Amino acid sequence: MTSDSGISTKRVGEHIWVMTLPGERDLADAPALRDEVDGVFAKGSTLVFDLSETTFIDSMVVSVIADSARRADEEGHRFIVSARPGSQPRRVLDLVEAGRFVTVIDDARQALD
Repeated sequence: MTSDSGISTKRVGEHIWVMTLPGERDLADAPALRDEVDGVFAKGSTLVFDLSETTFIDSMVVSVIADSARRADEEGHRFIVSARPGSQPRRVLDLVEAGRFVTVIDDARQALD
């Protein structure tokens, strides 16, 4: 399913979902991202937040990631963020030490193996 904002969420396994966020993602996308996360957590147990096609994230997207990771821990879900090394999203995640509160991987396929 693809939202009006271009966010694509696909079920790829019995309890595994991948959310792809192409392009630039910022404050304006936060409500849609939160809605998508709510929908996945209501149906599945694992969400891969795939930033491989994302060219920019801001602090609000980092906030959505942090909130989603906290919620996943509280509700017994798995939440994984995929971001290519060297990309702007990965640099931001590394800068805020996102690996301290969420699993960050290089490629979404790693989470699916």
